[in-house]
Amino acid sequence: METPRQKPLLSENSQQEFYFSCPSEFEDLLRNEIDEIIKVENLKVSDIYTQRGGVSVFCGFADIIKISLHVRTASKVFWSAFKFKFRREDDLHKKALKLNWTKVLHSNLTLKIDTSLDSGAKSLFRNSHFLSLKLKDSIVDYYTKKNEPRPSIDLNKPDVQILNKITYKHNSTQAHILIDLFGEPLSNRGYRQKGHEAPLRENLSAAIAKTISPQKDDCVIDSMCGSGTFLIESFLFTNGISPKYLKLDNFLNDQEIWSFSKIPAISKNKSLLRQIKSYCQSLARDNIQRLHSAGKSKYYGHDISEQSVRLARETVQKAKLDKFISIEKIDATRLRPMHQKGIIFCNPPYGERMGDVERLEQLYYDYGENLKKHFKNFDAWIFTSKPELRKKISLRTSQRVKFYNGPMECRLLQYKLY
Repeated sequence: METPRQKPLLSENSQQEFYFSCPSEFEDLLRNEIDEIIKVENLKVSDIYTQRGGVSVFCGFADIIKISLHVRTASKVFWSAFKFKFRREDDLHKKALKLNWTKVLHSNLTLKIDTSLDSGAKSLFRNSHFLSLKLKDSIVDYYTKKNEPRPSIDLNKPDVQILNKITYKHNSTQAHILIDLFGEPLSNRGYRQKGHEAPLRENLSAAIAKTISPQKDDCVIDSMCGSGTFLIESFLFTNGISPKYLKLDNFLNDQEIWSFSKIPAISKNKSLLRQIKSYCQSLARDNIQRLHSAGKSKYYGHDISEQSVRLARETVQKAKLDKFISIEKIDATRLRPMHQKGIIFCNPPYGERMGDVERLEQLYYDYGENLKKHFKNFDAWIFTSKPELRKKISLRTSQRVKFYNGPMECRLLQYKLY
């Protein structure tokens, strides 16, 4: 007798709410990037709106995975699984117990729960950890009532990560249960090396690259390249290569490296999984073609530190881009251009962890003088957090863009050199 086909928990085209988180001041940049991806990929999105800390998108599971494979500036992507109002801690347990957890996780999967409280909720509840325990109890009790094995907690490498956002507005408390679709930051590209003192995160480097927008034939120089992240992200952006290009092969060989392939709403829908896998195969082939057509390298990284040069070379090699990006040990204040024009970028030390301000004032001054004397017809960009240091550049800025590097407010400064 033929076994009846299991009905998917959600239809393939079912419109769901998803949320892309991002660093502060990235919201508009992220929204524009998502809008562009939707247009290029011809995706079906019923609604999209920007909010503090990210962008919400309403679409199907297949389309949110496609966006996630292309988006460069987001931190994480979540599926908005449940929302409900409650009044007390015990109410959280009772209401969560009534939710359909079978669409979120199998009973034999491991999970981790984090709870965040907005300013209003912090005045009402003891602590976020206690609310995480309450939600965990609800999930365990849910499966116990179904006579199924209880999911276990894994704080290191869980199958499913749950974010419980508690907000208090207009005398009403809401729990928003969000499921991390990838189980890792989208900014985790797979090439990052450990050991550098002050690296730029991948999505911050991507945001800077998108703001600068180098053209395909431009010479791009990072004069204090550190671990090489800006050069890598700039190369990927300019050549239209997916930021997940390194991890696509791993996914195609082991479909469970990302959490979404374990979530029942997706994993029980074989047609949806085939659609996602087929798209990943196509995207992987496209990435290879774009690498082949990237042409001769015009990406140069320099640093005065031998350790940084070694680390940058290792990072570029791990990114499989050593054919396109060259790294050499040179003092940025004595650097000379390899081409008649192009883009020169610099993320100099800020004085927070890498030396005193007096020494850095001389560095900024000497660097500005080198730009004036030797880099005419170049577009110079400097990323820094210290107003008293950037004034030492002694050049007129053409543009100032605010970013945050972790908690530090920074400026991306453009100087057109004539």
